[in-house]
Amino acid sequence: RGDIAIAVKKLHTLGGGFRIVKVGKSEMIISVPTELDQDHMEIMTLAQDGEGCVTVDDVKQQLKWTEDRAERAIALLLQEGMAWKDEFHGISFYWFPSVWKEKMAME
Repeated sequence: RGDIAIAVKKLHTLGGGFRIVKVGKSEMIISVPTELDQDHMEIMTLAQDGEGCVTVDDVKQQLKWTEDRAERAIALLLQEGMAWKDEFHGISFYWFPSVWKEKMAME
C-alpha cells in the first residue's frame, strides 16, 4: 500500500488527475481529472454499503436528496466512467465497478 500511495502522489504532481480518496471504509485511486465533490462520495459510499449499485430512488430515500440532485451527481459519475448504467424492468441501476469488485473479493 505504501508504494502505491507514493506512486500516486508522484503522478498527482504531474497533473494527470491521479489521487487517493477515502470512500466509506475504503480508499480508492481516482484517475479522472474531474473534481469529485461530497455528493459523489456519498453516492459511492451508499453503493459500497449496499450491493455495489444504487438507483435514483435509493439516493433520494437514503440521502434525502431531490431527484435532480441525485441525477446530476450520478450523471457525472457515468460521464467519467466511474459508474455503469443497467436497465432492468424499467429501473436504472448504477453500478460502481470499483466498489462491486471490492465486495466480490470480500465474499
